[in-house]
Amino acid sequence: MLNLINKNQFDSIYELFESSFPACELREKEKVKELFENGQLKIYGSSDSLVAMYVWEFEKFVYLENFAVSSKYRGQGIGGKVLLELIHFFPSKTIVLEVEKPYDDMSTRRVGFYQRSGFVWNEFAYKLPPLRDVETDVDLHVMSYKNQLNQEDFNEIKEVLFKDVYMCRR
Repeated sequence: MLNLINKNQFDSIYELFESSFPACELREKEKVKELFENGQLKIYGSSDSLVAMYVWEFEKFVYLENFAVSSKYRGQGIGGKVLLELIHFFPSKTIVLEVEKPYDDMSTRRVGFYQRSGFVWNEFAYKLPPLRDVETDVDLHVMSYKNQLNQEDFNEIKEVLFKDVYMCRR
């Protein structure tokens, strides 16, 4: 179900992300396209563009930046199956993603979904750097697949994310 997308699928996949995320949590289309075309950002998706994820592969870990399932198919187990596929693509690497601390029903369900898929909550947090010209005030926590991160691992992951993904220093 999950494959690397091709250039012809890009527009429909980006539309899926636009309908799934607030603008402040999503890069502008041209920036995503640039990162995708130069190979920094891998985009995995289904052939029907109903499920997709932005993935960054690094030496020691894999970062799942965004993960979207079409609203028509949420709650049917598709997201869990696709996440499991991604986990099988990278059996020897830690997979990390960011979530907000649960503050409402949706954020609580999101964290629960990742926990049911084998991800663990890490208390370490940081502010989401701006992805557009809008400052954000979103605290993000890192969840990691299978194992808890220690402070040293978190600091190393954070440094790579801020340098290579967010392209800033903090």
